[in-house]
Amino acid sequence: MRRVVSFVVAVFSGAVVVAQEESSSLLDLDGGAELRARYEWMRNLPGKYGQAAPNYADRLRLRAKVWGSAYAGDFGIYARLYDEVREFHNLRGRNYQHFPGWLIMDNLYLDMNNLLYNRVDVRIGRQDMMYGEGRVIANGTSGESDRFAFDAVKVTTRVTEATKADVFFTYMPSRDDYLTLGDRNTGYYPTSYRGPYGGPENNGGLSEWGIGTYWTVEEIDALPMEFYLLYKDESRWFPDGTDRSVRVPGRKYGTAGLRLMPRFTEKLSGELEAAYQFGRTDSGNGADGQAISAYMLYAGLTYTEVEWAWKPYIKAAALVLSGDGKDSVFDRPGGPAATATGWNPVYARHIYIGEVPAEMYSGCRWSNLIWPHAEGGFSPFNDRHTFRAQTGPMFAHRDDRAGAPVGDDNLYRGWYTQLSYDWLMVKEAVNGRGSLKGRIVAEDMIYGNYYYGSHPSNGYFLRVELVATF
Repeated sequence: MRRVVSFVVAVFSGAVVVAQEESSSLLDLDGGAELRARYEWMRNLPGKYGQAAPNYADRLRLRAKVWGSAYAGDFGIYARLYDEVREFHNLRGRNYQHFPGWLIMDNLYLDMNNLLYNRVDVRIGRQDMMYGEGRVIANGTSGESDRFAFDAVKVTTRVTEATKADVFFTYMPSRDDYLTLGDRNTGYYPTSYRGPYGGPENNGGLSEWGIGTYWTVEEIDALPMEFYLLYKDESRWFPDGTDRSVRVPGRKYGTAGLRLMPRFTEKLSGELEAAYQFGRTDSGNGADGQAISAYMLYAGLTYTEVEWAWKPYIKAAALVLSGDGKDSVFDRPGGPAATATGWNPVYARHIYIGEVPAEMYSGCRWSNLIWPHAEGGFSPFNDRHTFRAQTGPMFAHRDDRAGAPVGDDNLYRGWYTQLSYDWLMVKEAVNGRGSLKGRIVAEDMIYGNYYYGSHPSNGYFLRVELVATF
């Protein structure tokens, strides 16, 4: 595997040299690579439904991405390979090492730009897509926090100089056999709630497709806005990939939302995002299909001292994700025929709040959360260093703890705090490109009474990483 990665790096590095030496060629070639080393330590992580266990784990993750592109005017092709070596210690009570026996084609798409009077762009193939702050549309490879690719067709139309509309169709199978290279005895399962790597036990059988449109409107300078409308079909899936007698119902649902970003003054800005979900679940394990009625709300107000060199800012914000009760079929088999009110993150099963709170949800299926919080930060020394902190209490929107004692309806999950430090060590290392960056993230969760029974008082997470780009 290392030889394959080295070969691909050499090939694409050569493409960069060719592009620089033959800039007059009709074919524009480019390429590069990213190498990341990440160490993570965690202790007393929370689980679902009011459970938390005293345990520790650590892991070393070494990731490589290599990319290359070839364009002739408005038409071109882009490809990116991905590989990661992961070594785990005591993760969820287990000790093991995992070395991927394959390369993943992380991106592979065709671009056709400036069609129809230079107003339409078309991209076909495996591609990254993220809109807004990534609360609804961020990644097609759900359950994999490092990959954001969709198998999709996307059409972008420049309606006016200040308005852009994207229309896209996506599809993701339960197992990716076609754009991987390596050992076919194991597989890559991009939609799995048990982790994307491994054998049949990771294959929950969940396949999904969707269609949607996302509009970015900047006609009013003081009020940029975004609108989206999505439809998604998620098949039934199996919590235990080897047990096909237990299944979670599938979903056919729409999501309509808007995002407003008012600029009140040079220093004061805001953000409001609201979305509503509607549709039905299908039947599973004898349960009748349920009507779906769920919502997401985010509101934030940010003050930035733009006249100061370090650009300090402070933000007050709140995130609300509607939840289901303890008899819900949101991500469990069975349940009564009642309205499913738990928010579904659609294409946002990634770690957009933090690692510790993500452990509350199976496969980053964010739901059932009320999180008022404060955030602040500053960037000294010509923006080469950035310090950021966020803190606030977390609550469940509804009690979903099936095993909680009778009469215990506490919804206080706990107090969550995250501190981060980013620094840029090298910038534009060779020929105006390339960098070396570092990051440290520390998280703490002081558990509340939502976690019942015997449990630790705090959950911890620490990450240190270095990222080099070429």
